[in-house]
Parts: sequence; structure tokens; C-alpha cells
Amino acid sequence: MTNIYEHNPVAGPLSSAQKEDASRQNNARGGLSLQKLFLLFSVITILITAIVIFVPFNSTARENIDNLARKVNAETVLRVATEVSSLLQSAESVQDSLYQMFVSSPELMSNIYRREGIFFSILKSNPSFSWISFGMPNGDFFGVQRADPTNYRIVDSRHSQRGRDLRNTEKYLYANGEYISVGHQLTEKKYDATQRPWYKRAVSDPGATIWTDLYVFSTSGKPGLNTAKALPSSDSSSPSGVLSIALELERLSTFLAAVFNPTADSAALREGTGFIMTANGKMVAFPDRDQIVMAPETPGGRPKPRLISEATDPYLALVAGALADGKLSIEHLEKPTTALIADKSDTRRAFYITLAPDDRLDWVIGTIIPASVFLKTIDKNNQILLIVLGVMLLILSALSILAARLLFVGPLRKMVDQMGAIEQFRLQDVEKVPSVVSELKYLSSSLEQMRTGLESFGRYLPRELLPELLKNDQIAAIGGERRTLTVMFSDIANFTTISEKLGYGLAQHLANYFEAMSVRIATHNGVIDKYIGDAIMAFWGAPTPNENHAADACAAAVSCRDELTKMSQTATGDDVVFSARFGISTGRMLVGNFGSNNRLSYTVIGDPVNLSSRLEGLNKQYNTSILIGPTTYQFARYDIVARRLDQVVVKGKTEAVDVYELLEMHDGWGPPNIPEWVLTYERGLAAFLVRDFTKAIEYFNKANDLRPGGDSPSEVMVERCQAALHELSKERLIANLSAEKPQGQQTGVAELESPDAPAGDQGTITPEE
Repeated sequence: MTNIYEHNPVAGPLSSAQKEDASRQNNARGGLSLQKLFLLFSVITILITAIVIFVPFNSTARENIDNLARKVNAETVLRVATEVSSLLQSAESVQDSLYQMFVSSPELMSNIYRREGIFFSILKSNPSFSWISFGMPNGDFFGVQRADPTNYRIVDSRHSQRGRDLRNTEKYLYANGEYISVGHQLTEKKYDATQRPWYKRAVSDPGATIWTDLYVFSTSGKPGLNTAKALPSSDSSSPSGVLSIALELERLSTFLAAVFNPTADSAALREGTGFIMTANGKMVAFPDRDQIVMAPETPGGRPKPRLISEATDPYLALVAGALADGKLSIEHLEKPTTALIADKSDTRRAFYITLAPDDRLDWVIGTIIPASVFLKTIDKNNQILLIVLGVMLLILSALSILAARLLFVGPLRKMVDQMGAIEQFRLQDVEKVPSVVSELKYLSSSLEQMRTGLESFGRYLPRELLPELLKNDQIAAIGGERRTLTVMFSDIANFTTISEKLGYGLAQHLANYFEAMSVRIATHNGVIDKYIGDAIMAFWGAPTPNENHAADACAAAVSCRDELTKMSQTATGDDVVFSARFGISTGRMLVGNFGSNNRLSYTVIGDPVNLSSRLEGLNKQYNTSILIGPTTYQFARYDIVARRLDQVVVKGKTEAVDVYELLEMHDGWGPPNIPEWVLTYERGLAAFLVRDFTKAIEYFNKANDLRPGGDSPSEVMVERCQAALHELSKERLIANLSAEKPQGQQTGVAELESPDAPAGDQGTITPEE
């Protein structure tokens, strides 16, 4: 119940409720102010500073700094080495798995379709792989390449010793979880798989996983290398083929860029850098990709890996100079080595350079960190001042952190979480946050008042819409969009009679009915649009998209019907029992905010909405509970048990549409099991629509007998068939009488038998509004 207060100085003292509100506001304003708290902290800080004795600290020994630099470099190198090992190990693991797959299933060597499916799957799950290929002893080649995350191609090359080499290239586009063919091309190109470096190395070392030298991929222009393994043959005389994986090394450069970046926690990582190169000085990875690959020297030429001696980056140039001067050496490098190298261009600057070996591919991992990160020149005359300032800063920081954590951060974090809960409309998570700070206390009280207001406001709108309004941070405006949705209308049967009987006592019974129906609609993802007297309008698929909107709407209707049946069975004495009718329709409709600038309604508009309302009313003519439209049936046909009830012409339309009665939900796999009486009824309907009324009556009577408890629609259809037969007999009598008249005196009644007349005319009805 809402209480409304109006202050009137003449009216005398405040009421008890007004006093309670005033007391709540006074309590919210209590506690210490921010100004007093900061003043208190300042006094405490000054007192502590006055009694603290400042002492100088000895400068840190160079040996300790040198050890620290070596440790940081070693740890960084270890991180990079771990990433390198992970990348190479993943390729070798996939290579071994693929090898075992081909060995255990020899048909993969000849079954191109299974092979391409496996290759596509591997490329999809391994972003660093560029090619998965299979070279055959006769020079043939089959491979799948990923040019980029969406473009793939299959290359099937056939080598001929005497004739022409043919290459079939099929291009695919990966979109929406599917590989879509976008064309193929058959070309003549000389290619012998047995002459490729990866094939030769794998054949020369049977059973072993080999790695090729570093090279630049012609398609992507990125550095990479191949791992390959020869497949054994049945007679062990020669390999039956070689499996190869082309591995892009872009991931290593990305990793280095992530480790050494301006926002890193460590100054060494912010100001330093790292690199990977081969034993002969070719660049493998570096945060700046331009330092890895050399552009072609001539038009049409191929790019090649850049040597470290050709690098233009000042850090890499420093390493190249140290290698050339002999200050650093990668020959016989067995463990990490760190050296302090001075910059020739500025002798005041020095850098710690660490080189570490990677035994797997004979690579070298290096880090370059400025010595200034570790060596800080401190003027002895300012040591005491810096120490005092440091101690003061430390104390002030500690006090600020402690005060902020206890008095501000903790309560504010809780309030921020509660604001997030309000944004998501989780109002049950909003509660009062205790605090000694008056401003925070008042803010918490305001949040609680906001929760109360939103909770009341939320009862006037669909619960699913409120989080969207709050999340978008904008005022709702008139407008909508066309979407395919499902809408349902329900209405209480014989409501006029019940309302006259109950009078003013109807409100509570109707509230209980709406509560039970609303819970089941919401459970099945429905949005209640509005309550119209005793009717409920709900829809599915908006504002939150729902692919199963039709099936969910059907499930909600069945759940509501079953609940009403259960309530009817358990009712005793003078209990009021409702029964309801439901109409469900699916189709394209407008959904959005409609109304005026002063008041909006989030609702749906369109023909499917009108059809749903008509279907609900059509239940009266067949004594059914739930009728659904043809589009709803098509969307949910595998999730429901339904029967084709009739064809009707909806008011305002000219074409007849199928109407289905929803019987039950289908929870199993595959098509639902249709009862025999339903099939019999549908045979009767088929006969009825072709005007075979005698056969239709036979089927409808049989369906009525087969269904336990009888079938009301069958009885309705029998009556319609009998009425149609009666009309036909009258037409035939008139036609016979007309045939006896002279030719010039015939009437037009006999034209009803014309074959051009629609066969289903007698089977259509127009439901009332």
C-alpha cells in the first residue's frame, strides 16, 4: 500500500510514519565527514614524521645489481624458451597424432575426403599452422592451407614423369562454422613433392620427426618452417609418403611483443626487448615484424629472412656489433651468457645482453635490457633527503592505503557491485552498506531507495526488458525492428459467467491465476506483454534472441494447460477453477517501443499477432485448448505432438491456412510418435478437403472412437460433413429439375458441381473476431 504525505504547518505534529522517515534521513547524515578524516590523518602523519629518526642507507653494491640483472635476464629468457618449446612441441604432438592416424588407417592415403576433413580440423584448432600436407612417392601432393582465418584452399597436385603436371586448387571461405566452396581452378604447374626439402629430410631419417630450415612463406610473407615425418610402407622398402606441417612463427613475435611492452609491470620489460635468431644469424622473432623479413631485392622475387647484421633496430644493431667485435659469441653456446655492452654511439649508456641456446632447433634466444634499469646514479649529497622523502612517502602511502581500504575502498566496492546488480536488475543483491563516513552512508541509503523504486517500477514492464534499458544507458525511444517471433494469446473460458458469480471477489482469484500462468510463461523464456482483462498476451524471441521461440511458446502453453488441469483435479468445495484457451502464431512482426513520447509500450505488431488472437477464439468452435498456426508448427514440429485440425480463412484474408491443435510436447529424439487416432483424424480431414464427405465421416467417427474419452473436433467435423452432404443432395435435386426444362430455361445452381470449383470450399470457415 502506498503512503502519501503532505506537510502542513497548521496540521499539528508529524505522524509516526513521517517521524520514521525523518529519523532515517538523520541517521544517513551521521558519521565523520571526509574533511575531518583527512585532517586526522594529516595530524597523525606529522607526529609520526617528527619522531622518526632518518638514517642513510649504503648504496647497493654493483655485484648485487649485476646478479639482479642476470637473474631478470635469465627468468625472461626462460619464459621465451618455454613459449618456443610449447609451440614446437604442439606441432610435433599433432604430427605424431596424424602419423598414428595414417598408420592405423591406411585408407587415409587414398580416401581424399576423409583426409581433407582431418586436415581442416587440425588447421582450425591450431592457429599457428599454415599448411597440412601429404607428399606421395610418385611426386603427387595433397595439402590444405589456411591463408588467413577465413580463407582456405585445398591443393591436389598430380605429378607426371613424362606428361604435364596438373594442379587442382579449390578455395573455401570459413563462415558461420562452415567451409563454403568459392571456386576451383585447374592449372598446369611443375611440382614434384619428392624434391621438396621437407620430403627429402623426412625420407632420409625414417620414423623421425624432422624440421626444415627457416624460410619465408610466399603466401603470407611470414617466417616459418616445416616439420615432417615419413610414413612406413607395407614392404618396408621405401616410405609410402610424407606428412608435413607448415608452422608460422608469428606467434613467437607476438609473445615477445606481449612480454616486452610499455605497460609491463617490470621496468626491465618496459624498456628492454627480446629476440630469437638461428645459429647462422637469421632472425626468427622480434616485436617489430619489419626486422624479421627482408623484402624481395627484385620485382617478383621472394622475401627472405633478415640477418641480424642487416637489422636497422638500434637494439639489434648493438647485438650485431657485439657479435662482430667478439664481445659476444654464439659458437659453442651451451648455457645462458650475460654481458654488459656499452653503446658505441653514447658511451654513457650500457645494456645487459643475455644469449641462451635452444637445443631443439639450434636457435639462440636473446634479451637486451638497459643497465639504467638496475644502475641508478644517486648523488651522495641528496641521499639523506631522498631517504627522508621515501620514508615519508612510504608512511603516507601506508596510511592512505589503510584508510582507503577500511573507510572508502571496501564500502565503495560493495556499492559499485550493487550498481552493477542494479544495471542487470538483480535487485535482490542490493542491501545497505554500513560505513562511518556520512557521504557513503547517504549514498548507500540512496541506492536502497533506488532499489525500492526500481522494484516497484519493474512490475509494470516485462522483466526481460528492464536490464536492456538500464544497460544501454539511454532513454527509450519510439521505434522497432522486424523479427521472426512467436506470440501467444490466452483467455479464460466462460469468464463472463464466472465474473458475474464472484463479483468483487474475482480480483484475488484472477491474481492467483495470473501468477500461476506468468510463472510458467517466464520459465519457458516468454515475455508477458500485457494483461487484457482475463487475457494474457505474451511473446518469445525478444528482447533477448531465442532460436527456439516457437517450441518454448508451445511448451509454455502446454505447461499452463496442465497446471490448470491439475488445479481442477485437486479443487474441493467452493474452489474457483479456471480453464483457458490458447492461440499461438509465429512469423515476421514489428517489435519495439510503440506509443507516444509520454508513454511507451514494448510490444509486437503484425499479422501473426492478429492470427494468434483469432486462433485463441477459434478454440470455442472445436472445444479445444491450444491451437497453433502453420508457421509455428513448422518451427516446432520436432518438439511437439500436434494434429492438423482444419483449414480456416481468417477474417480479412482470402487464402485458407492450416490450423493445428497442440496436444503434447515431444521430449525424445527424432520425429514425435503420432497416436493412431490423430492419423485417422487427419485422413478424415484430407477426405473432407476434397469433398469426399462420406469417407470423411467414416474416418472422423473412427477417430472419435479411438481417442479415450472421445474427440470433440471429430464430432464437429462429422456435423459439418452431414450438413455438407445435405446441401449437396439439395443441389443435385435442383440440378435434376433444371435438366428437365428447355435449354434456354436452365439456372446457374448446377455450376456448383463444376470441376473448377475449389475442392476445399466446404472445408473452410471464417472464425469470428
